[in-house]
Amino acid sequence: MEWSDPQEREDALTLSWGEFRKRYPHRTRNGFYGFRADWKRGLRRNPNDVEGDVERPIVLSTTVPATEQAEFPVGSKKGAKKLTIAFGDTHLGDQGLLYECFLECRQASVDLAKQQKPDEIELALVGDGASGRGIFRNQELRNVLPLAQPQVLWLAWEIKDWFEALRSACPKATATGKNVHGHHDFAMGENLAYVLPIVLYLFGIPWKYCGRQAVLNLAAEGETPFLALIEHGYGHSSYYANSYAQIRGTWQEVLDMDRRNEGHPIQRVIAGHTHWLNIGHYLAPGRFLDTVGGFQRQDRMNLPPTGRPAGFIAYAHDGKTMTVKSITPKQETVDRLTDDQALDLRNGALAFQQLLRVREYLQEKGLVL
Repeated sequence: MEWSDPQEREDALTLSWGEFRKRYPHRTRNGFYGFRADWKRGLRRNPNDVEGDVERPIVLSTTVPATEQAEFPVGSKKGAKKLTIAFGDTHLGDQGLLYECFLECRQASVDLAKQQKPDEIELALVGDGASGRGIFRNQELRNVLPLAQPQVLWLAWEIKDWFEALRSACPKATATGKNVHGHHDFAMGENLAYVLPIVLYLFGIPWKYCGRQAVLNLAAEGETPFLALIEHGYGHSSYYANSYAQIRGTWQEVLDMDRRNEGHPIQRVIAGHTHWLNIGHYLAPGRFLDTVGGFQRQDRMNLPPTGRPAGFIAYAHDGKTMTVKSITPKQETVDRLTDDQALDLRNGALAFQQLLRVREYLQEKGLVL
């Protein structure tokens, strides 16, 4: 029996068998679960499938170049403004850290906030803020900070400096932050992402750890919700900003989560992992996948060098328009750091300089002798 009705197909993916059976009594239990299994394997998603949100084929293409921006109408009136900055894959503690690139993006985000004058500012870290420990064989030979705890202190310190700059630029705005964990946020099995908000609390920064995933509201309080799912990402592709496995899995997760969002669909997915800045990958009508760029030079000899773009993604919402914009470092800075034969030595010196600043701060707070 064919599954030609788009609504029936969508219900088969979003409802339980008991709920589905009441709406479509002509369907059998085996047929219901067989369709779901075929969909997960991709057998039901091809150009010949029936049109509709669920049946759209995955298009491996970039609809908005990483250096541009996109605007989406979201309402009829301009209201409260919110600016969300998504970032990730900074890998603090790694010898290949592109620290100056990170600072340039951070300053550009502060300049953007000063220009936009939002009522709310939110930072969203999509994982791999620290380099981690024991992630791959002999990683300790690549880390300028071999232990994980100092990496978290350094990451928290950079976020603290960022918050202070944002507060100075937009003194009337409320600033908060969230993070999910990435695969590098572990030290021999210990979750570094869980520790980050605890350290930030000591620094006076309001921050929340959200586990593997979180749903963000990119709209300001009181405005119509504009929801985004943040996660780290997974898989590998040499040709695209996201793996095919992640694209397929993410679309399934979006469908599942839509049922729990009180009628407001997830309109964007924000991820990282591949170190490949890209905005606007098409998932379905009105649904896009964005990927933040990484800040780590590829120094591992068993992997090819990468020219993937670094950077943040900014989401500026004013109640009427959602503007999605990439924030990138200067290309000359990227090239200079990529060619720097002493980058590991500079990062090593930088890491301990920053840790000394952290220690002095904690001494002033009376937390250490």
